[in-house]
Amino acid sequence: MTTPILWKDHGRQNNLTDDACIILLHVILLHFSKESGDKLKAQGIDLLIEIYPRPLFNYISFWKYLDLYFLERIMNVFIVGLLEYSKLSIFKNEVLKLFINHDKKINSLSIPGSFYPNLFSKIEHCFSELEYFYCDNNINYNILESVMSTRIKKLELNVKYGYTTNPNIFKLIEAQKNLEVNLIYDIDIVICNLGLIKIEESLIKCADTVQYLRIDWEPITQFLVNLVSLGLSYVYFGHNNLIQLENLSFPLLKILKSWRHFI
Repeated sequence: MTTPILWKDHGRQNNLTDDACIILLHVILLHFSKESGDKLKAQGIDLLIEIYPRPLFNYISFWKYLDLYFLERIMNVFIVGLLEYSKLSIFKNEVLKLFINHDKKINSLSIPGSFYPNLFSKIEHCFSELEYFYCDNNINYNILESVMSTRIKKLELNVKYGYTTNPNIFKLIEAQKNLEVNLIYDIDIVICNLGLIKIEESLIKCADTVQYLRIDWEPITQFLVNLVSLGLSYVYFGHNNLIQLENLSFPLLKILKSWRHFI
């Protein structure tokens, strides 16, 4: 019973030391198939993992919460000084195939914008039980397509400055029911007021599927009448306030929370 619990969600261990990251990735590498090992050797990548026995458990099968930011970090720590730059993508691809494949089912996925989109082709089964999805607004289409048919419960969208929001994100939202959405922003977007109107207009079209919403800026919320829970967390510049909410109608609203961040 202990093994599934310990390996369920490594992404929460953001305080791991570099030594701990190296040990963890070394255990992961012991799960390589002979085919993967031979492929790496053919590219001049010899990690000397064959001198160690394979684990008694398939630990990766218990890894249900996949944080690719975290996985990228431990890979980068491990390979510093070991691999040439030209071989990094080959190594990382083989590691990621251990986690993203037809034999696995992921419950939670956190992924950077265009993170190795070739791995996400025709693997919808891997995400058929996905409940939580965190991504950047410039996420690749192939990645979105792989989760499009999934009934997720919570979506966190990081709105990055200087990037156009992929419109298919809102198709994903429209396909859900009773979805919880958390919109996170780059502070430069709020200061420059870029891209927010388009995001809000698109979100309005998804009002029937979004019941729980948190946004990090002063919103245009007049049409989000189906909300059950609304959280407002925005930057306070001096005169902005919540008076505008007095004139809005949320007939189904049960929970309203507000945070102010002074800069």
